Amino acid sequence: ALEKETFYGYPRLESLVLRKLRRIKFIDNDCLRYLKYLKELSIQTWPLVDNFNLQRVLSGLPLRTVEIEVTEKVLSTQIHNTFTKRLRELTITGQELEAISSEAFLTIQAGKLILRIKDTHVRRFQSDIFLSLARTMSQLTLDLRNNHINELSPSVIYGNLSWETVGTNLVAGGLQVSGNPLECDCEIAWLSLWLRRWLREARQIHTASQSDARQLRSLAGRAVCTETTPSYSSDRVLLTLGTPHTACQASALSPGHLSRPPLPKRLLFFLLFLIRFSINST
Repeated sequence: ALEKETFYGYPRLESLVLRKLRRIKFIDNDCLRYLKYLKELSIQTWPLVDNFNLQRVLSGLPLRTVEIEVTEKVLSTQIHNTFTKRLRELTITGQELEAISSEAFLTIQAGKLILRIKDTHVRRFQSDIFLSLARTMSQLTLDLRNNHINELSPSVIYGNLSWETVGTNLVAGGLQVSGNPLECDCEIAWLSLWLRRWLREARQIHTASQSDARQLRSLAGRAVCTETTPSYSSDRVLLTLGTPHTACQASALSPGHLSRPPLPKRLLFFLLFLIRFSINST
C-alpha cells in the first residue's frame, strides 16, 4: 500500500520510481504530498485500484522529468491539470496503450518540453493532438520512436494549417519516428520534406557548431520507411527519399487529402486500363 505517511520521512527526496507494483491494493492520492523537492518520477497507472487518481497524486509537485507507464488502453484526461510549468520531459509508455485522445496533452504548459511516446501499441494519432503544445512551447521536441505507428499526418501537429507555410519551428527540437512500421507512400511524403526543411532551419540556430549540425543530421537520418513491391521489401531513409516520392507532396499536403480516402489500388489500375484501352481503340 502507498499511504499518506509512506514518504513522510523523506522530505528532500528528488527522484523516485513507482513502477512494477502490480499487486498493490491501496493508494492514498496524497501519498506524495510531503515530497516538496521531487524532480524526477517514474510511475505507472493502477486502473484496478479503487479511487486511484493520477492527477491528484501528481498535482502540485515540482516535477521536471516524468515517465508514466499507462496500463490502460486509452490515455485521455488522466494527466489533465497535473504538471507545473517546470516540466521539461514527459515520457508516455506502456504495452497496453493503444490510443491517445486529442485532448490528452491539452493542459500542459511549459517553456521547453521533450515529449516522448515510446514502446506502446499506438498505431496512429488524432488530428490536433500536438497542436496546443506546438503553439505554446518555445521549443517542442517530439520523440515518437518504437511504437506501432503506420501512418502520420501533418494535421497531428499543424491541425488544418499548411506546414509549408508555418515551417518547422513549431517542433523546433525535432521529430523522431524511427522504430515504427511506416510505409514509403504518399501518406508519408510530407515527412521526408519536413525533415529536410527542419535540418535547414535548425542549422540556422546551430551555425556556430559543426558537431551540432552533424548530430542533427544523424538524428534525422535514423527515420526510415518500408518500401514494398510484389517482389521485395526494403527500408528507405526518409531523409533521402526522392522522386517519385516527392512527387506525392502536392496530394499529400492538399486539404482534401486529409478528408478523402485514396482510391483502392485495384480500382486505380482498372481505370488506367480503361483509359489505355480507349486510346488504343481510337
